[in-house]
Amino acid sequence: SDGFAPHLINIQFLKRISISKICLYIDYNLDESYTPRKLSIRSGMTLHDLFDVTTFELNEPTGWVVIDLSNNKLNEEYLLTHMIQIRIHSMHQNGRDSHIRQLK
Repeated sequence: SDGFAPHLINIQFLKRISISKICLYIDYNLDESYTPRKLSIRSGMTLHDLFDVTTFELNEPTGWVVIDLSNNKLNEEYLLTHMIQIRIHSMHQNGRDSHIRQLK
């Protein structure tokens, strides 16, 4: 994405689902300053009631980054949600734009 941070990825589901992990494919060797450094995952029923699930920092990641949602603030094995938001707060080398190559 282009522009100023935070960059957002919003995923909305038709019905409430259980999620245990989110995987991001990120490649610092190809993207350098476009590579996300600080990210957070938010969850909720709609865009207006999202709450922070987890926040983490990456150090020059290459390959699949697995985010385990079972260690969430609610201490549940799965995260039950209608909406997930991935918020990219900052990039490596103080970059402005961001690249995430794949998401599953």
